[in-house]
Amino acid sequence: VPRMREVAAGALWALARDNPELQKAIDRSGNIYAEHLPQRDPKKKPDPGPQ
Repeated sequence: VPRMREVAAGALWALARDNPELQKAIDRSGNIYAEHLPQRDPKKKPDPGPQ
């Protein structure tokens, strides 16, 4: 039975597969490196998403 961390790491890697910016932040073992994550501008309003 796979451990929860391995499952989560696989899911994160699958999400990052088509996103090079995320690939820099997540390694294959599921470690996330915050310094590589895209930074959002705190002054910018969040995208409301699909309406």
